[in-house]
Amino acid sequence: MQYNAVTRRAAIRLLPLILVLALSGPGLAGCGDAGGTSAATTGGKSSASGSLKHVDGTVKLADQSLLVTPSAGGEPLSMAAGPELAAAELQALTASAEPVRVYFRDGDDPVAVRVQRTAATDSATSATGAVTEISDTTLTLQPDGGGDPLRLTIRPEDAAGFDVVHLKQHQSQKASIKVFYEEANGAAYALSYEDA
Repeated sequence: MQYNAVTRRAAIRLLPLILVLALSGPGLAGCGDAGGTSAATTGGKSSASGSLKHVDGTVKLADQSLLVTPSAGGEPLSMAAGPELAAAELQALTASAEPVRVYFRDGDDPVAVRVQRTAATDSATSATGAVTEISDTTLTLQPDGGGDPLRLTIRPEDAAGFDVVHLKQHQSQKASIKVFYEEANGAAYALSYEDA
């Protein structure tokens, strides 16, 4: 069977969706379940299996794998580079040796789904609260301290850092998250999140 460029592009675009669906199946533990991996094991902050975890550190690129050396110390983590990652951006981050945050799905074969400069999160505004709405393109948060809901847009380049299935669990459990965002051109854009 011959594949043309359009077919190949369509398959590449569907692969992240298939990956999310495969990893969000009923056999995986959700946030707060006993089956989670601890932060000490992964070298980063975590919730439970099946959700995104992250680790801050420096990254090296080898073939289709990333080697992440955690800032907090510990053993370097090896993980596959997911199809969501842009090769050119990864090479630039690797060459710069800048501190980064790597979002990944843990398991027997961890897969990196997003890499961002740590400074992007460090300079961002953050809010902690309960998820009231979540989709692939928007996140609405009711701040813990009260006040008006915070409606954030999730841009396509930031989408890999948002596990919608996991966030829907937070929504149903009314469990808080901490979301990092930036404001530009009169809109608020979600950059990343972590369990609170």
